Amino acid sequence: MVLEALPLTSSGKVDGRALPEPGEARREGRASVPPRDELERELAHIWEEVLGVKPVGVTDSFFELGGQSLLAVRLVARLRERWGHAVPLAALFEGPTIEALAARLRAGLPSTVQGNRVTLQPEGTGTPVFWVHPVGGNVLCYAELARHLGTGRPFHALQATGLDGSEAPLTRVEDMARRYVEQVRAVQPEGPYLLGGWSLGGTVAYEMARELRRQGQEVALLVLLDSFAPAGQSTPEPEAATLLAGFAADLARSAGRELSLTPESLAGLSPDEQLRALWTRAREAGLLPPGMGLEELRTLLEVARANLRAVASYNPEPSEGRMLLLRARDARKGATVDATHGWGRLAASGLTVEDVPGDHHSALRAPHVTELAQRLTRWLEEAERAASGRGERGAG
Repeated sequence: MVLEALPLTSSGKVDGRALPEPGEARREGRASVPPRDELERELAHIWEEVLGVKPVGVTDSFFELGGQSLLAVRLVARLRERWGHAVPLAALFEGPTIEALAARLRAGLPSTVQGNRVTLQPEGTGTPVFWVHPVGGNVLCYAELARHLGTGRPFHALQATGLDGSEAPLTRVEDMARRYVEQVRAVQPEGPYLLGGWSLGGTVAYEMARELRRQGQEVALLVLLDSFAPAGQSTPEPEAATLLAGFAADLARSAGRELSLTPESLAGLSPDEQLRALWTRAREAGLLPPGMGLEELRTLLEVARANLRAVASYNPEPSEGRMLLLRARDARKGATVDATHGWGRLAASGLTVEDVPGDHHSALRAPHVTELAQRLTRWLEEAERAASGRGERGAG
């Protein structure tokens, strides 16, 4: 929607809370198309319940109505309760309207989830983008970024092995990189490639870039979003209580919340009691979708534990290629923090560092994600042009 001016706080920053609801723009801009059959009516009722917006038309986008990653999880949970089988989150990203979702349900069409790869934005003729999951293993954190990048190029995300409980999580960065590269090349057989990752995802994307180059492929750009390079030496695994408290904090901050679950409050509890305490607090805070039980939460925790274990034992070597570090501008940076987040010692061809608005978690959420997408679009287009120029010179 278009505003004459953005509302600002007293410090001159954009006041996200003062922005009008996206649903208002939809109602003012175009007429709502009402449901046309019983399936569309049921879906509209569920959407209105989850989004808190009425009425919802069958051509209205879930994300334009205010939907974000946590609400998407809740919506999928409600659909599972109603129809008795899972509707993949990717289906919502691929067709974010009631009309598209109803057509998929009628036809029983599968979502384009292939192994670890989830297509968050399938359209576009530009070079695809592949982003790797953070420590939690899920890729919902990239939903808003994929949407703001637009439809110029496909946006694929790589979620962690083990999230569905069908196999054990991977515990080595090198193993993750090899598996993910195989799935990337199934979509895009030849380079140049555009890779990225937030936080721990940056580390795995770094090793993927090295793996692709070992296979003789070009990586035009590697984007590290507020990611810190591994220290290069094994570190002890955190105690169970510390891991649970950190997992809870990360879960809450990804949704723009805070959850005060400290290691001290979990001390003296058995592992099952600690997990139940986390489950109870997270449900009370609305951080878990309806119907998520203890075992599902345990699976997520084991994926996070495996990812931490993998990074702790990863000893990266310097690598060639273009690397871009986007640092969260509002992150606390002490005098002892390396300005390159440790990547400077690994970037054999040099490293570009830019600050983006927001902190470690809010950089991927509104309103900061808009500027992040604009910056990223510029870098992706520049890398694509440079790679195209190299290809033309090589052909000549």
